[in-house]
Amino acid sequence: MMRLSTREKTILCMGGIFLLLLFALKGILLPAMAERERLEKRVMAGTKMLQEMADMQARYQRMGAIPQGRHTGIPREKGFTLFSFLDQLARKSGVKENIVHMKPDSRSQDQGAYTISMVKVKLDSLYLKELMDFLYLIETAGQGVHISGVSLTKTGKENQLLDAVLDVWVLIAEDAA
Repeated sequence: MMRLSTREKTILCMGGIFLLLLFALKGILLPAMAERERLEKRVMAGTKMLQEMADMQARYQRMGAIPQGRHTGIPREKGFTLFSFLDQLARKSGVKENIVHMKPDSRSQDQGAYTISMVKVKLDSLYLKELMDFLYLIETAGQGVHISGVSLTKTGKENQLLDAVLDVWVLIAEDAA
């Protein structure tokens, strides 16, 4: 067996320590740093998403969709009813004669502080333009009326007409009802 001098032993020990440090760096330190960077990115993305959600909630509350206190955020005339409101808009948009039926319904919410007033409107044999005009009037009336569902069926000669069923709702404070 070969005898190594002190100098050679020192060089071999230093080489061994260098290899040990290199493996520790590559096997432990670099993966830990990469994981930390990945976690920091996830935290930043989560923070950004949380901020966007808070902004959307604030916008939603400003629009009056979430009742605060005993106020819905939408000033309405005393005695406002969704049924008569939709009837007026149908007359205004010219689809009154296309209404087959309007079914009103209501549900109490928030320990009776609010009522969700709903009306299902069935329209028969109308053109797309007429339906769009009616929907536009509902959505832009400024009364906090929302359309939660629309079902359309083609009808008439050459399928140029539509039958539509609209689910319309509004939130009404009990003291305003």
